[in-house]
Amino acid sequence: MPKIVRSEIKLDGIDWEYYTAGAGKSLLLIPAFHSDINRFKPLVEYLSQNFRVILPHLPGISNNQTLGDYDYTAKNYARFLNLFVEKMHLQNYLLAGFCLGGVIIVRMLEQGVKQPERVLIFEGIYDADLFRLQPMYRFIKKAILKLGPKNKLLNSIVDLVLHDERALKLYLKFAYSKEKNLDLVIKHQTEITKIMATRAYIEVIFDIFQTHLAKENLHFSVPTSLIYNKYDNLIDIEPTISGMQRLFPNSEVLQVDLTQHSPAGAIDIKFVHEMIKPLEDKLMQLKD
Repeated sequence: MPKIVRSEIKLDGIDWEYYTAGAGKSLLLIPAFHSDINRFKPLVEYLSQNFRVILPHLPGISNNQTLGDYDYTAKNYARFLNLFVEKMHLQNYLLAGFCLGGVIIVRMLEQGVKQPERVLIFEGIYDADLFRLQPMYRFIKKAILKLGPKNKLLNSIVDLVLHDERALKLYLKFAYSKEKNLDLVIKHQTEITKIMATRAYIEVIFDIFQTHLAKENLHFSVPTSLIYNKYDNLIDIEPTISGMQRLFPNSEVLQVDLTQHSPAGAIDIKFVHEMIKPLEDKLMQLKD
């Protein structure tokens, strides 16, 4: 298995860390919200057998690094990642992203990133109005949109939950009460949640809840693969796919037999195989 190597790069004065593995054509992989190299390791290892995989950590989300004075939004992450593509001299590369990573890719293309050979979007968000939210999360969405990301009370509550392990585990126990292997789920979720910065956590969620690509006149000609579950517990699949096809008219849709937007516990190789299965032939064509 190719070794995963950590590196750092300075982008417009801001420190970013990123991880690489494998050799061959470059595949820039933008992680999801709530994700870091540890969560994505099985996917990186799998893809690195045929590609040079590059996984940047999103400051404040994948670690506790900061974006300086910049707000934590998809547009600002895209701005820095476009600089990353430039500075890394990526040519004939593949650009992939999961969930929030899909929105970041849209913003990268909107801002004029060096065109990739192909875009791969897994479970990409299209419009916040298409989320399937449980009552508790509908309330949280309403509260965050009403209070705004700079609200002191909101920041204090989130800071307590993120950085007091007892409070975090209590919240996770409630949020994932229906999961099997609850102890393992809580352990994993605690590890990937407590690394996040309070300000980034709030601002990114606020930005996600304000994402309405349906209201934007955007179209990208780049060849694209859209990979979605046949049923998703977080997003309304049919209108999301329809909307993403309008954004990417030169796209193909591949659906997988999964029902969870992402595993509550650790991502394992079984999940990776299920997610990648419909894309395997295309990846073999693209690796050369």
